[in-house]
Amino acid sequence: MATKSIGTKGFGSRIFYCGMLLVSGMLAYQSWLWLRLGKWVLFPISTLWNAASASRPHASLLGVQAILDWALDFPISGVGFLVAVFGLCVALYGTGRTF
Repeated sequence: MATKSIGTKGFGSRIFYCGMLLVSGMLAYQSWLWLRLGKWVLFPISTLWNAASASRPHASLLGVQAILDWALDFPISGVGFLVAVFGLCVALYGTGRTF
């Protein structure tokens, strides 16, 4: 019995849809909070980091510490958007098309 492979196009489209689901879910939740509280509430990656009870990483070099702080302060919805763009690129690569 042969196994069916989803290929690059199918894999990329699944990544795209997961990213879009994350973005739309986060934006819907943020919109609901905005309507309820009257202010826009941001959810940086550090929110998930703190929920996992992980301590914030520290580096001895100031430049590296600045990059770590920036990465942890990046919005979760932005990560979902980047995942969706990556999935779209992989899916387009699987079809042989380019931008």
